[in-house]
Amino acid sequence: MRSSSQEPYPWQRSRPARAPAFFGLMRAWATGIVVLLLSQYMLWSAVTEPLSSAERTGSFGWRLLLFHLPTLLCALLVTLAASRAHPEPHREHPVPHLAAALTVPLVNRAADMALNWQVLSVEGIAAPTAAVLAGCAIAVVLDLAMDGRR
Repeated sequence: MRSSSQEPYPWQRSRPARAPAFFGLMRAWATGIVVLLLSQYMLWSAVTEPLSSAERTGSFGWRLLLFHLPTLLCALLVTLAASRAHPEPHREHPVPHLAAALTVPLVNRAADMALNWQVLSVEGIAAPTAAVLAGCAIAVVLDLAMDGRR
């Protein structure tokens, strides 16, 4: 038997207060993936699918409204959710924090382009990419404003 003066068993030791950086990234990315799936489904079923028609998708203004603005909104929500889910001790370092915030929307855009490469036009590459980048930039600015950082 161990006396009370001896060191506790390894599983009884107190854990450090800071979570490893890897688990902080995983938490942020998991949050981003969940928000991505939910926001894409909700925007597709509420806006894009009911309002899409052949005559509307022929106009750039309608394509902007039906496809690119929801893309911007999804990227904004995903980036903001992932950045807010990134734990506090790791938020102070800009590179890991940006990696936590931007990975999910940027990888989603890259995967979308890779899977649909044969059917993409110049507009099909440039407009959604610009929408994702704009949504990410707005979310990063909002995250900084929420934290009170510059």
